[in-house]
Amino acid sequence: MLFNNREDAGRRLATLLQGHSDNQPVIIALPRGGVPVAGQIAAALRAPLDVRVVKKIGVPGQPELALGAVTSNGTTAWNTSLVDWLHISAADCEGLRLSALKSAEKQEAAFRQNFPETSTEGRTVVVVDDGVATGMTLEAALRALRREAPKQIIVAAPVISAAASQRLKSLVNAIFALDVPQFFSAVGSYYVNFEQVDNSEVYQTLANYHPLTSPQTT
Repeated sequence: MLFNNREDAGRRLATLLQGHSDNQPVIIALPRGGVPVAGQIAAALRAPLDVRVVKKIGVPGQPELALGAVTSNGTTAWNTSLVDWLHISAADCEGLRLSALKSAEKQEAAFRQNFPETSTEGRTVVVVDDGVATGMTLEAALRALRREAPKQIIVAAPVISAAASQRLKSLVNAIFALDVPQFFSAVGSYYVNFEQVDNSEVYQTLANYHPLTSPQTT
């Protein structure tokens, strides 16, 4: 399946989630790529939108290869089999984790200047990203969100690998995706236009749909 851009993917994904509009969900995007997708879902469901910042912990020398991921509050998920296979020490793992955590905290602080964190306690939460390959960043986000005591957690992504879907299913109540390929390419290969999302787009989308600022969600 091929999407024109993230907005197109979000509109198409929102059709799968219409049954949850009456649950008054909170939409949580993983920035930055998940934000334009989530904005379309928030619009369709007339739901508030917020973000949770997660940073990948990359393999030294191969930063795109996910050794793990950490949220801005320190919740961490590890690819333990990869850690063991690469013989990365606990001390080195902690150093990599702290570096990624510092980056996550910096981005979180930038976003939170104008948009305080939305409570998910007792709410239906829809967690959105623009695509899920290994599921590491999403796993860290889900583990952090579970500590917030939501009523239920739903994952929504335009495309998610079969392996990631299997990995994450024990952490959520449901997973919605338009494509679940057995053999997964890079997320960008499922989009015609996959330009980088900048902070200004994140800010504008939050301004449109964050419960503090959005008239449609108050």
